[in-house]
Amino acid sequence: MAAFFTKVGYKCTAEWKEEIVFFDPSITNAPVTNGVTIAAAVFPDGAPARLSPDRDPREVFADWLIDPKNPWFTRNIANRVWAWLVGRGIIQEPDDIRPDNPPSNPELLALLERELIASHYDLKHLYRLILNSKTYQLSCIPGPTAPRATPTSHTILSAGWTRRC
Repeated sequence: MAAFFTKVGYKCTAEWKEEIVFFDPSITNAPVTNGVTIAAAVFPDGAPARLSPDRDPREVFADWLIDPKNPWFTRNIANRVWAWLVGRGIIQEPDDIRPDNPPSNPELLALLERELIASHYDLKHLYRLILNSKTYQLSCIPGPTAPRATPTSHTILSAGWTRRC
């Protein structure tokens, strides 16, 4: 990961707490371990990266990050937005996304991922989709005919009244 951030320069600004970070092909901040420079760039999934000297390595990393073949980023963003709006992630805890922590509703998460990719990672589109859904429109106060809460009822959001705001 460090190889993606090696050709970074910094400029000070008039604001004491602000700094401009920019791509500077003339410098190398390559990490050195026991006198040996580590230059091989590897993506978090283990795939080797090809870095050209005239392109910002951070752009290469960002392109890999939002590639539709990379399920982790899109899944993470969709789950976090759902958790921010609804109060509980489709994968609970929202920052614990791993293969052995399955989503409570895999079809919903897959739909949100597809929508996010189709909209070219437009978060406004994702917010609009969730906020206009019937699930979000339900109140957190159970209706008079709703069944009593059970230990697993936190995954069922159909017992609420429609919000009247």
